[in-house]
Amino acid sequence: MLCAAGVLTAIYFLRRHPETRKLLLASALIAVILTVCRVWIVAPSEIHEGEFAAVEFVIMGDPISRQAPGDEGLRFASRSGVLVDVTSIDGIDVRFPLWANLALPTASLTISSSWNCRATIDLHQSTRRYFGFLSCLDAPINVGSQSHTQRWAHHIRAALARVTYESNPSRAGAALLPGLTIGDTSAQDATLERDLHIAGLGHLTAVSGANVAIVVGAIMLLLRLTQIRLGYRIAIVAFAIAAFVIVVRPTPSVVRAAAMALIALWVLFRGSQRKAEVVLLISAAVLLVLDPWLALSWGFALSVAATAGLIMLPRIWNVTASSHFLVRAFATASAAALATMPLLVAMGANPTFATIPANIMAEFLVAPATVSGVIAALSAAIGLEPVALIAAEVGMLSADAIATVARFFADSFLAVSVISVAGVMLAMSALVIFRWPQTTWRIRIVWLVILTFLLTGGTQLIEQRNSFQRIPWRMAICDVGQGDAAVLKSSAGHIVVIDAGPDETAMDDCLDELGVGTVSLFIASHFHADHVGGLRALVQGRSVETVLVSPVLKPSGGAELLQRNLTNKLHFARPGMKGSLADLTWEVLLAPDKISGESGTDINNASVVIKIELASHSILFTGDIEEAAQTQLMQRVPPGQMDVIKVPHHGSRYQHPDLPAWSAAQWGWLSVGRDNDYGHPASETLQQYQAAHIRLYSTSECGNLAWLGESHVVSSRACQVSSSSAMLGP
Repeated sequence: MLCAAGVLTAIYFLRRHPETRKLLLASALIAVILTVCRVWIVAPSEIHEGEFAAVEFVIMGDPISRQAPGDEGLRFASRSGVLVDVTSIDGIDVRFPLWANLALPTASLTISSSWNCRATIDLHQSTRRYFGFLSCLDAPINVGSQSHTQRWAHHIRAALARVTYESNPSRAGAALLPGLTIGDTSAQDATLERDLHIAGLGHLTAVSGANVAIVVGAIMLLLRLTQIRLGYRIAIVAFAIAAFVIVVRPTPSVVRAAAMALIALWVLFRGSQRKAEVVLLISAAVLLVLDPWLALSWGFALSVAATAGLIMLPRIWNVTASSHFLVRAFATASAAALATMPLLVAMGANPTFATIPANIMAEFLVAPATVSGVIAALSAAIGLEPVALIAAEVGMLSADAIATVARFFADSFLAVSVISVAGVMLAMSALVIFRWPQTTWRIRIVWLVILTFLLTGGTQLIEQRNSFQRIPWRMAICDVGQGDAAVLKSSAGHIVVIDAGPDETAMDDCLDELGVGTVSLFIASHFHADHVGGLRALVQGRSVETVLVSPVLKPSGGAELLQRNLTNKLHFARPGMKGSLADLTWEVLLAPDKISGESGTDINNASVVIKIELASHSILFTGDIEEAAQTQLMQRVPPGQMDVIKVPHHGSRYQHPDLPAWSAAQWGWLSVGRDNDYGHPASETLQQYQAAHIRLYSTSECGNLAWLGESHVVSSRACQVSSSSAMLGP
């Protein structure tokens, strides 16, 4: 991805600026060195998967809480995901990044602190900025405290939090300003993030390269008003850049912008006249030499692409500093949007037509918000409370305006995907009406009718026409992210729901799409949050008649959630238990009543395994059972009895290799979240099902799935599956 961009840049410069050939040749040499470094880093000979007695690692980023949503009083076991730099494995010095899932509160996982634990390491081959996954088997032991610079940075971040979202917990601007200023996104809710992303303002949820440029520009403007010599001014700006990066955390876009600013300062000090694209090229090359893992960072690629677009496209469009300020604003927003759009599509994002107008309006608000936020943070940190409160209020007003812009465009007709039928129609309408003056009035009227159809919600009518309620589904798999949820329907209309996913909103949306009002039977395979966290979607606004659950009431938070909401309807599953609802029959195959420990594996293996007969097909629901329980299942049940199988435990690597062949299923599915932090599904698991000739559908790729009987499966979005599948909707 980044290499292709580099090649195109090189071709452009060779044609337009022959004097830069030496620089480009040097960059080509650097690219070769990067390739060698990349291969060497991702394949260290002494590292392999497995369990290790002592793994020492350093926290490299802000932790992300993995406590699942659900009942407000629910307290699932808290887990934190965080990027770590492994420094030692069983006494062997190493250096490579992993994503760690730790059973620790986020407050204790401070950046630059060192930890040690007995752990398992799972490697992966996908394009991420880390080498694999680390899971501590025991409580991690702190072996090194946070550095002094990070303590200072934490003090500043806490000070800004105090005068923004801690004092104004329900205000959108108070939640957005710390993210926009110093990268603290902890107070931003899902609604705010959704609006910003749909409106093409997702880069404003946290600090980006633009914020670095604003801070540097403000400092240089202030220094110009003084009599300080140029060399000292450059030193002050360089120190401010380093301090700013430490406070906001070295995210890829911030690092790129900081490196570019430092190189530009060096060029200024030397008196050279280098073009901005040369500075960008040098800074990107230097950063990739220092950290080749940036080549796998979407954030770094987006930052470089956006900057390249801002530098080159306005020049191609003949937009100069003397152009009208609205022309410059339009050119800036359009250049960044067009340059990053191919990458966004490759990432699986959904750019919309709202991006350009939303960015034009937000462009005038970002600078005052950033500068005010920095002033508020520094003032609050040194005890100037009145100044901090005034600056924070100014910054929050600007951030409120940004949130309003995002909300307006996210709900507008412009929030139409560029890569869609409706998006193409909207683009053609605009071209016909505004770009082609020779178009006849009849054609313009036709296109105005089409445009009006889009403006008045015509795309929603198309979507409703193709919803699951319009097709004869017998089983639906809900896309609820990293969790499980399935809905089955008998010929008489009885509804059976198996698991409720981690998210109440996603579960509620799926049940609404299916038209579910009454649930005849709800089965909770076990009580982990990713299987029962969305229970409220069933109990609020719908009725549940009977509930079947695992007899192992662990973890206690999930068990208490069901007992609190459905206590009079609970029945404990036991092997051999059977039931029927018209042509839907079910039988419990496994349901352990006790476990030897309370680890995640122990609870997973206590999942209720159930076989359902529907439309002359046998469907196996496996919960999260791992290898031991899968072995027990295969010993109890003769092989070759299943037509459809749910891949256990989201396709994790902890699978019995014989399970796919034992099931003899025609097809199966994976309920898994896109880009999850657990490495699901594992490549070896997918290979086992492929070897057994079982077609697999994944909710992360296909969205919601609906089975119509026989081998007919439809999905809510296009995905790579066999020819017997169909796509539901536009």
